Amino acid sequence: MTNKDYLVFGLFGVRYAINVENVREILPLPELTSTEELPDFIVGIFNIRGVYVPVMDLNIRFKRPRMKYKLSDRVLICESQNTSFGIIINEIIDVEEIEEKSITDVSKANLSLSGYALKNVRGIAGAGNNLVTIIDIDNILKLIDDVELAEFVEAADIKEQIFPDERYFSLASPPEERIIFKERALSYSHLIRVSDNSELFPLAVIGLSDEFIGIELKFVIGFSNISEISSVPCCPAHIIGQMNYRGDILTLIDIRSVLSLSRTRETQNKKVMIIQYQKELIGIPIDEIFDVRFFKREEIVDPPAAVRFVSDEYLIGTILYRDQMVSILNLEKVMQNGELTVNEEIA
Repeated sequence: MTNKDYLVFGLFGVRYAINVENVREILPLPELTSTEELPDFIVGIFNIRGVYVPVMDLNIRFKRPRMKYKLSDRVLICESQNTSFGIIINEIIDVEEIEEKSITDVSKANLSLSGYALKNVRGIAGAGNNLVTIIDIDNILKLIDDVELAEFVEAADIKEQIFPDERYFSLASPPEERIIFKERALSYSHLIRVSDNSELFPLAVIGLSDEFIGIELKFVIGFSNISEISSVPCCPAHIIGQMNYRGDILTLIDIRSVLSLSRTRETQNKKVMIIQYQKELIGIPIDEIFDVRFFKREEIVDPPAAVRFVSDEYLIGTILYRDQMVSILNLEKVMQNGELTVNEEIA
């Protein structure tokens, strides 16, 4: 059985996972335009790059009460069966590699979901130190009598609106938040459409010392919270220590010195990005994971001199992300730097 990468996200205290291959991008939640033809769990539609995307509320889909939406919520844009749709989420938690045979079938799992909801769930699996509910991406698009969501969207009478209050998707939001939701929707409709033939590649966008950094997902095994760290005596400053990761001993390496970023040995309340380098698992402490998103390769540009904080030899280039320049690291070059060499006795 093969292993697959899953994006783990949170929604009102429940952890869900979806195959990364189905994820296209993650955006701050915009204002949504309601339409009467779609089922109740499709809470609205928004225009992104000239295409209308229906947005699903999993709580309603799983027969739970509808909750208030917040500015910090995001919409996860997914694609399956040639259909694009969004799922409202509260937070991105991790990207985890999950072995297919480790997924417990829903019929054998003691899940706190209704029978209706179980039809839309593949099962449960371990992700880090937690259990996650894995969404059945195909079934969740099935409506009554096996009608596809795409058929409803095509038939729906979708019209541009000025978002009147009586049809506002989050009436509980204060007026100042409504303005921001509306501004987001307007900005998304003006985004440049990506050609279907464009070569896309996935990046994990992380935060490190107040910088936005992109890591090619092919190097990333997963993310985890930093647990208890065991110090290793007589080690150079970039070796922070070791921690347990799923029964393996993980050496934590601080890469900030190579990137000319401020460095600290304080790692509490932070995450670790687990990478595989020369057949070894290595942990790189990071401040935050912002997104896992597919980008267009031709959008990569040389870093402007004014924002360059690292030598060109460690950079693939930069790419624009939420009005921020993301520096895409050549992770192999970074790890080959002599300063970061891990003593074999330590590893």
